[in-house]
Amino acid sequence: MDKYKNAEMELAATIIKEKMNAESVFCFGEATNHKTSCSFFSSQQRRYFNSMHYDFLVVTSAKTGLKPGKRMKIKELMVQEEVDCTLVVHTLEEVEQGLKDNNRFFHTVINTVEHVPGHDKLLAGLFTIPFDKEADQEDVLQRSQAFYADIEAYEQLRYSSQKPHICVPLISRQLEKVCLWLIYVMMGYEPQGYTLKGLVNLCTGIDRRFEKVIPRITEADCYHYKVLMQGVWKGKYGRDREPIMEYLHKAVDDFSSLAEEICGSRLLMVSNLVKKNQCIIN
Repeated sequence: MDKYKNAEMELAATIIKEKMNAESVFCFGEATNHKTSCSFFSSQQRRYFNSMHYDFLVVTSAKTGLKPGKRMKIKELMVQEEVDCTLVVHTLEEVEQGLKDNNRFFHTVINTVEHVPGHDKLLAGLFTIPFDKEADQEDVLQRSQAFYADIEAYEQLRYSSQKPHICVPLISRQLEKVCLWLIYVMMGYEPQGYTLKGLVNLCTGIDRRFEKVIPRITEADCYHYKVLMQGVWKGKYGRDREPIMEYLHKAVDDFSSLAEEICGSRLLMVSNLVKKNQCIIN
């Protein structure tokens, strides 16, 4: 991370910290999208745009009610770039309990990523809680089997009917399970009180390719994205706009395939490590 981006990230984190009266803010991800604009039919020269995105863990003293994966735009920054943030918000007590429960997400963020200094005295005790890496590896392999079984069950059910009233909730539910699996395997995080939109935002933070799997470019894209996030279609046949089921099936199939590719690599590595540890013990 260069000095300019580092300063911009710190300023964005400071603004969030002040707005939410947070104890501390940790940046665990960033992305930059480059855009250009020009036309033969315009007198304007070619213009360049950067869209910045940061992922933050926000540690607060009290519950805020914000769902995991909540998006927030920062407008106060004195820069040309658009700055968008994805937030994971937890109280100090929740973070401390997560560390004691061997939560890989909290251990990774608290001990390895940048944060905005502030109430470091309150956080001091968190840095000394040990992390059991081997226990986490075994848990990931075991829990992944349960996740995958749920995903397969919903995949079989959703192809049993093409009626939107029945199929849309099943498709949405499968996407939810895939997101939870991906987030757990790659981040070690288990969202609570989430929305499907928030889960998809977190998945996008893991791999930007998910933005293209469920696009929001055309009007039809936005309509189907809305139906998928709501997880229900309450229209009347022949009177209201019906979702194109092939579109939704393809979206969740492509999303699942990409998640399986990403998780597969991670799980293979973890499996090899577990086997190696077992050989050393024996």
